Amino acid sequence: MNFESNGFKAVVATAVFAGAMSVSAAAHAFSIGDTLQFSSNAVVNYETDGTAPDTLNFGNNVFDPTGTAANSLGSIRVTQFSTGSFAPYINMNGTIKDLSLNPATPTPITNFLQIAPDLSFDLTGFNYEVAPVSGTFNVFANGVSGVFKNASGQAIAQGLISGQLVDDLTTGLSSYSGTIIVTQATPVPTPALLPGLIGMGFAAIRKRKQGQPEAAEVGG
Repeated sequence: MNFESNGFKAVVATAVFAGAMSVSAAAHAFSIGDTLQFSSNAVVNYETDGTAPDTLNFGNNVFDPTGTAANSLGSIRVTQFSTGSFAPYINMNGTIKDLSLNPATPTPITNFLQIAPDLSFDLTGFNYEVAPVSGTFNVFANGVSGVFKNASGQAIAQGLISGQLVDDLTTGLSSYSGTIIVTQATPVPTPALLPGLIGMGFAAIRKRKQGQPEAAEVGG
């Protein structure tokens, strides 16, 4: 068994492993136009005069925009209309934080959406329009922006939300659907370790040759 050969193979194996880790780190390589669509239910609380919505409660009747109170987080489901890098998340369940409309919840809202353990969305800008239509109150997301983050909290893409919440004033049932379109993809740095490690392997072998005229052979 040749130690030089095995030493080089070990370096290459280490480099290949590092390369695989780099590919894993770049799994969220979003492209502009990738679309995440999700749906949810909400309870709309109105101002005392009943003319406009006051808060959107996505949780279990516990309004808490910080999402720290028990049962205050609502649930979302990623729909089949998600595209691109979001396709693997179709039918996954995540969480959403409550929103105050009047006054508006201050932004940024960290982890406004927790789409999956390895993907979240911070709300960085928030605006909306309200339109009563045929026995319903519609709340339209307008100019809502945010940042996608990976499990390490690293920003990996920017997006804009368009969405609509429909509150049926007769039945009291409400539903929400939202779409986030990637507007800017942020490259995830991936270390180029392979060439460097292989170069280090060659350098180590050269030094070993300089110190040992002949390679040690063990066995056949």
